[in-house]
Amino acid sequence: MSHLPIQYEGRDLEAMFAAPGYCSWILSQFESYLGNTVAEIGAGSGNFSSQLITKVKGRLVAIEPSAQMFSLLERRFSGDSRVICEPHFFADVAGKYRGTFDSIVYANVLEHVKDDLRELMDAHAGLKPGGYLCVFVPALPFLFSEFDASVGHHRRYTKEQLAALMHEANFEVVKLRYFDIAGILPWFFFMKVLHWTLTPGRAGLYDRIVVPIVRWIESLIPPPIGKNLVIVGQKPMI
Repeated sequence: MSHLPIQYEGRDLEAMFAAPGYCSWILSQFESYLGNTVAEIGAGSGNFSSQLITKVKGRLVAIEPSAQMFSLLERRFSGDSRVICEPHFFADVAGKYRGTFDSIVYANVLEHVKDDLRELMDAHAGLKPGGYLCVFVPALPFLFSEFDASVGHHRRYTKEQLAALMHEANFEVVKLRYFDIAGILPWFFFMKVLHWTLTPGRAGLYDRIVVPIVRWIESLIPPPIGKNLVIVGQKPMI
């Protein structure tokens, strides 16, 4: 079983989630599938969690195995009784939370997990019947860069691969779409050709200039391709 390194620094998560507009855009893809009790797996320092909790009616369980990230996460939500912070891999606490959650969210996390099928099967066990698994991942294997490798990504997904994975873990796919078509060319040029790294400053610039326009366009017309993929699976009622 392989997961995020326990001393994982979270450079990719923190760079992307330093962009609040991008976080909000991701969250908008899952909002209608969030129930009363929600888990976020790989919560990092809580940048995405801080937006997610505003959409959760009841309790958020934020699970983060990295000691470095967890200390920041725990500090951020120390005064919020709605948030429970767990310093573990989800596999280590899945038994404790069996059949607990209405929804489980993985945002820029599943690509770090070597055995992603096992991870989704653990998530399946953690959901109530009818519950939703909400996943956001990098797409298009040809975009895999040195930066992806440096932050511990095992893969970038194809649409077909992600759907097959969800089915194999016994979920019914209720939503599957590409996300952020405008990000493809910049990622290819800057990350693949120039070998840049993703920094909060660069992510913030994209967030301010590009995200509002592309988010509006993609809300009207689902993109035929994109830098990322969004998928929502539902655990069958029986």
